[in-house]
Amino acid sequence: MLSIRKMKVIEELEELPEGLIAQVLDYVRILKQNNERFDTTIVSEPSLSKDWNSKDEDEAWKEL
Repeated sequence: MLSIRKMKVIEELEELPEGLIAQVLDYVRILKQNNERFDTTIVSEPSLSKDWNSKDEDEAWKEL
């Protein structure tokens, strides 16, 4: 079953001229790509934080 928000998006899409549908599809794909990149960043944070959270790292970046 579709959520209310998904149903509303579909309703809005049905009212758009065909020429705008391609733009909406491109935008949706960009959103998905950005979300996947964000997920990858979040997943890698615990392993990278071991290197980031050190006195040597703090010293190296203190001038910025």
